[in-house]
Amino acid sequence: MRQLNFDNTCLSIYIFAFLQLSNSCSRINLSKYQFLLKNIGNQTKEMRVIRNFLKIILLGIFCFNKLTQGAYLIQDFINFDEKNCQQFEGYQGKTIGCTMQGSIGKPAQGQVFLFVLYNPLQYSVVDTNLVINSQCTRLSQCPYAVNAPSSGKNFYNQKKSITYQVEGGDYEYIVYDSPYMQGKYSSDIIKLSSNNEFINMKFLSLSNFGLTLYIADGVINLSRGNSDNIFVEGYNQQKLISPKFMFGVKSGSFGLMFNRDFNFESSPSIKTYSNDQWNLQVAGIRFGDDDVIAATHFQTISLNTLQNIYVPYSLAQYIQSKYPQYYSNNEYWSIKNCFACSCLVDFPDIVIYTSEYAITFKMADLTYISGLACNMYISSTNFIFGMQQLIDLGVLFNPLEGSVQMIYNSNTMIHPSISNLYVIMTLASISLFLLILVLLYFEIKLITIKDEFDFFKKIM
Repeated sequence: MRQLNFDNTCLSIYIFAFLQLSNSCSRINLSKYQFLLKNIGNQTKEMRVIRNFLKIILLGIFCFNKLTQGAYLIQDFINFDEKNCQQFEGYQGKTIGCTMQGSIGKPAQGQVFLFVLYNPLQYSVVDTNLVINSQCTRLSQCPYAVNAPSSGKNFYNQKKSITYQVEGGDYEYIVYDSPYMQGKYSSDIIKLSSNNEFINMKFLSLSNFGLTLYIADGVINLSRGNSDNIFVEGYNQQKLISPKFMFGVKSGSFGLMFNRDFNFESSPSIKTYSNDQWNLQVAGIRFGDDDVIAATHFQTISLNTLQNIYVPYSLAQYIQSKYPQYYSNNEYWSIKNCFACSCLVDFPDIVIYTSEYAITFKMADLTYISGLACNMYISSTNFIFGMQQLIDLGVLFNPLEGSVQMIYNSNTMIHPSISNLYVIMTLASISLFLLILVLLYFEIKLITIKDEFDFFKKIM
């Protein structure tokens, strides 16, 4: 079951206070209730009942907020230490790959998993999770897998796991008449962190892996096209409270957030442009006052774990044509006549529009210093957002729906539904404020009546 670790203390106090109020009410004849009782003593008691009733309402509101926010108390954060993250050549460029120590099978076997946002086997037909099994070690058929932190010594032994299942037939990837990858479609239970339960995950159990690609002891494939996404599987098996995930920073540490009730209603969801990639349709691009949407080839944004942001080469050429004084020859990717990138303040911002968001970048966000030049990473097709952009924009991935949200640092294109939500929230805040004012009134009134009561006691 999906479990929420709610704090029951607030609820217990609320029930106790409500019972106390009921007991107080039973001692007072409320059928004869009126504000201006001639008997000041009875009036004081009944004013206290009204005051306590308002306090119960406020306490109930507080407890409701406590309970509705309880899902945030259970949350998993995979901390990617700097030593566990490295750059390697992915299919689109230099990719940041981060690993974590998990466990697989029963009894549990330690396994080092690499997390990626795209299919690591881009040029093959398989798009699933990968686990290297112990046959690779025994047969020495995985020469590049020894780059993993385990150094090929602790690969998954499926024969020792009582929860291992065969899910399909054999898989073979052949290049130049030689098998570069061989495995069997399988499943077993996996645990990502100490806070969550074991999740049954489907994967390709590899006994032969000859590709020059770093995949640690296995790959948790978070690509859009992976129907065996670990977070979707965990959610469907009621082991996780949400299928969503995001990369972020917590207490100064970079990592992956999951298994929490991400609730960002003010940030609209966008469906991906493709069914097998995390990408978004671009509705418009502006460079200062210029509409430059035509200067991009594929009008999409790819979301990836690359080290840097990549700019379409046609857009880079357009920028060069607008500011030729800063460029040398036809090197549209390098701003050389600009010491330490000091001239970038002369360039206008670039704004990328999707159906729901307006994302603004300064030229400094799109470049990096190399020697005396200020360079761009260039894409032959579209914009590619790297890991830094995923963190800065707060990109929240929903693999179950095939959609994303951007919860930080981007301007939302206002829609009526969002405007109505703001109105409702504003009205709720006003109502709560008025309730507090009424409670304050009764407190003052009660003090006044009590003073009158004490005065009459003295003179009588």
